[in-house]
Amino acid sequence: MSVPDFQLYEDEIPKLSHVMTRLSNAFDFTHFTDTNKAIFEVAAHEEFARIGIEIVVNWQQVHRAKEDGTEEPTGVWLPGIEPVGRVIKESETDHDRVRFGIVHGLGGGQPGYIRADGRKTEDPIRKDIL
Repeated sequence: MSVPDFQLYEDEIPKLSHVMTRLSNAFDFTHFTDTNKAIFEVAAHEEFARIGIEIVVNWQQVHRAKEDGTEEPTGVWLPGIEPVGRVIKESETDHDRVRFGIVHGLGGGQPGYIRADGRKTEDPIRKDIL
């Protein structure tokens, strides 16, 4: 169901992590009923919309292996959150935003500049004008 063109910007990854932490602290995943699932989905959609991301929630129930080799449901539900788009639609990638994220190391990486040959350096290209 995800959009193949959708890519997160480097500065959005820490925001996603922060929202996931807030949601996991706010909900007890061992006692999800249909009503609690609906409440979680509304809260998740609202929280992600605040940072500009549209999501889809996919539910999976955790199963436990029995001694006879079969599996039984445990009653613990885990929501899988899949980012599928942005609240404000973009017609193309914002390359200036991508560049800013790479230069400042916002995606958890080392800040720097990427050369045309793929090398990463700490200094921008400097041209001597004579």
